[in-house]
Amino acid sequence: MNTDTAISFNISYLPWADDIFFSSDWQKLRYKVIAKGRRLGFTRSTAQYLIETMLGSNELSVWDNKKEDEGIYILWGDTTHSNIRRYYQRYFKPVLDQIERKIKNKVKDFKLYEYKTQDSMLIVYNGKRKSIIDFRSADKPENWEGFGYDIIVLNEAGIILKNRDLWEHSVAPMMLDNPNSKAIIGGVPKGKNLFYELWQKGHSPDYPRWKSYTFSTYENPLLSEEDIEELKKGLSEKAIRQEIYGEFVDEVGAELFSYEEVEKAMRINPPADGIVIWGLDIARHGDDSSVIAKRKGKRFFELKSVDFNDTMKLAEWVANEYSKDPEKPYQINVDVTGIGWGVYDRLKQLGIPVYAVNFAEKSTMEGVLNKRAEMYLRLKDEHIKQNGNLPKDNDLLLELINTEYDYTNKGEIKLIEKDKIKQAIGRSPDKADAVALTYAQPINEAQIKRKKIQVPKFYAGV
Repeated sequence: MNTDTAISFNISYLPWADDIFFSSDWQKLRYKVIAKGRRLGFTRSTAQYLIETMLGSNELSVWDNKKEDEGIYILWGDTTHSNIRRYYQRYFKPVLDQIERKIKNKVKDFKLYEYKTQDSMLIVYNGKRKSIIDFRSADKPENWEGFGYDIIVLNEAGIILKNRDLWEHSVAPMMLDNPNSKAIIGGVPKGKNLFYELWQKGHSPDYPRWKSYTFSTYENPLLSEEDIEELKKGLSEKAIRQEIYGEFVDEVGAELFSYEEVEKAMRINPPADGIVIWGLDIARHGDDSSVIAKRKGKRFFELKSVDFNDTMKLAEWVANEYSKDPEKPYQINVDVTGIGWGVYDRLKQLGIPVYAVNFAEKSTMEGVLNKRAEMYLRLKDEHIKQNGNLPKDNDLLLELINTEYDYTNKGEIKLIEKDKIKQAIGRSPDKADAVALTYAQPINEAQIKRKKIQVPKFYAGV
């Protein structure tokens, strides 16, 4: 490290990392492609490696042609800005803070680094040198503009390289701009997309400057067998090969809900304390059902369905449910796709508190494709993971465990099409949709409790 007062610092790596970052062949290679299982430690190790490189404490050819006052320039590509913020806070900042404290014990008022949040830029100072990491997310590919980067890291490559244009129009030209640049491309495979094509190059004699690796989750010695078995729960055989062993398999989604967590949620009985919300899923086809799910706080207390899909009959059914229920819902979230608008309009006309939910509407959550994916993620994160229950219903269980997720070309989470779930279980996931609909809109329960809830007057005789 190029400071007037030398210091030492220790960074430890997992055994698999030696061949990636510190092998002698790194001098002649330009591309390293790593297919890996979950929780291998790739992100942490890569962050540490970049910190060492910026501080000049490891040998790398990118420094060979640098002038005395020149730093190195790095691009870190990832899925979303929220992931980038989390990785900076978890993997970069603690290490840099530790090193900076050591230096300040000897050199007062020393500044090792700064992070510019607005620009997503990390600057590290090493004597006269200033090295920079530009962080860019795949959900905003228009921002992937750069200049002669010395190192390009593509994290979660299985996801972000589903967008072929990102590689062909942004990353590959950057590599051409700087003939001495290096690329580290790593992630869990997500089917056989462009990531697979790049990984194949590292096993071909036609591409001598490429090298590819495969590491399974088992190659992280910090994980116990129990940890790995926990990761496997709820995964299909294909998904295990992909998510644990880092294999490239034909396109496979990942289960959003495991059997174990759904079954557990159906056995518990949390207190009914909170705002009452209903979800109303409207049947689209003659063989579908219309379903009401009723929830109070973290407790679902009723799940009811009917097979007719006539607009007026459905409105009458819901109105009667509303009329006779002693605990009037604060809001009924109605699926307005197809004939749903007719039911919504009639209920609103009757003074019943309804909220229109269009499954295809853009999500308000960063990194999530649409409202359908958003409400299922909220069901998982805000309810099931927080010890909320689920109605004890075998149809619901089957529908939830067959709800898989994947990623768009922009790295956004999406759910598999309802028709695929219908193909797998023989019916539409109407009950799961009704349950998830209760989480279609974030509601500040504390704020509502401070107000006097006005129950709309119900007009009988639908």
